[in-house]
Amino acid sequence: MRSFSACARSKINNGKSKLYTLPVDSCTVVDVEPLITVIIPTFRRPKLLRRAILSVLGQTFPAYHVCVYDNASDDDTQKIVAELAKTDSRIKYYCHQENIGAYANFNYGLKEVDTPFFLFLSDDDLLLPHFFEVAMQSLSSNPDVMFYAGSCIVVKGNKVTEIKKEQGRFGYFSPPEGVLEMLSTRGLNWTSIVFRSEVRDSVGILDVEVGGPADWDFMFRIAAHHPIIISNEPSAIFTLHEANFSAAISPDIKHTWPAFQIVGNKMMSDESLPLDVRIMIQHMLNKHVYRNLCDIGERARVRGESDKVRAVAELMTCVCHKNTKSTLLLGLSKLRELSTPAYYLVSQIRRPFIFCFSLHFILANKMKSRQLQEQYGKYLEYLQ
Repeated sequence: MRSFSACARSKINNGKSKLYTLPVDSCTVVDVEPLITVIIPTFRRPKLLRRAILSVLGQTFPAYHVCVYDNASDDDTQKIVAELAKTDSRIKYYCHQENIGAYANFNYGLKEVDTPFFLFLSDDDLLLPHFFEVAMQSLSSNPDVMFYAGSCIVVKGNKVTEIKKEQGRFGYFSPPEGVLEMLSTRGLNWTSIVFRSEVRDSVGILDVEVGGPADWDFMFRIAAHHPIIISNEPSAIFTLHEANFSAAISPDIKHTWPAFQIVGNKMMSDESLPLDVRIMIQHMLNKHVYRNLCDIGERARVRGESDKVRAVAELMTCVCHKNTKSTLLLGLSKLRELSTPAYYLVSQIRRPFIFCFSLHFILANKMKSRQLQEQYGKYLEYLQ
C-alpha cells in the first residue's frame, strides 16, 4: 500500500483500501465538526482532481471533509492529493488495490459516509463557492427534505451548453412530485446535489446493475418517497469531454435499453406509489428512451450500421410504439443495402425538408447558446 510519507498514519479498510491522513501539525486545521462528506472517486486524472478538490476548499461553508477514493491509479494522483492535504486536514485519501469500477467506487465512498450529509463529485467537475452555504440553509430549514439540488452548469470546451435544470418549477416538492418534475425537465445532475445520509437507510445505495442511469435511479428512488428541494441557484459545473464518463457511455443501445427498463420496472413495482403515478413515470421514461433511440438510430443509419439500425427499430416498435418512425428508419437502412444510388436519390429528395428543419434548429440553438453565454459565461473562470 502507498502512503503520503513515512510519518503518515494509515488505516486498513477490509484489506482493500487505505486511508492516509497527514499529521495534524503539518496541516491547516478547521476547528469545526464536519457535516458534509464530499465523495470524490478518481482514476488517472490528477490535474482535474486537483481542480475539483480546490473547488471544495473554496466553499464559504467550512464544515465538511473531502474523501478521495482512488481506483488504483498508477500516476501522480496520490502526490497531488498529498500536496493539498499538507495544507488542509479535511482531505482524506483512500486507494484501492485494484480498479473496482466507477459505480462500485461511488458506492464504496457512500458506505463510508459518517456525516449527516454527503455529495458525489466526479474528479473532472467542480463546485461553485456558495453551494454548501445555500444548500445547508435550505436543508436546515426543512428537516424532512432528503436532498437539495441547485442548478448545474454543463460546459464543453469553453462554452456553456446547457443548465441542469433550467426550466420547470422550483422549490419544495412532496413525493412523488419530485420524480415527475425531474422527468418532465430531463432530470437533474447530482454534481449539484447535497443528500442527507439518511437516504442510505431509506433507499439503499446505487444499483450497479442499472449501469449508465444509476444516478437517475438513485435520485428517483429518493424523490419518490421523500420531499426534495430544487433550486435555480448555480451550484456546480459539469464538464463534457472525450474522457468524460457520461460521454463514454452515451449514446449506446445497452445504456439506453435495458438500463432504463430496469429503472422503469422498479418504479412500476413500487406499490407504495399510486398506479396512475407509476404509469406516468413509465410513460415519461419511455419518451426519454425514444429520444435516445432516435439519436442512436440516425447515427447508425448514416454510418451504415444495419444491425444496430434493426435493433433500434425493433425497440422503437416494441417499447415506444413508434411504428412510423421505426419503419422509416428501417426502410432507409434497407434501401442503402439494396441500392446505394436509390438511397442517395431518396436522401436528395428529403434534403430540402431536412435543410429547412435543420436551419430553424441551428438558428434556435445559436440564439440559445448566446443567451447561455451571456447569463452563465462568467462562471467559466472557475475552470481555470
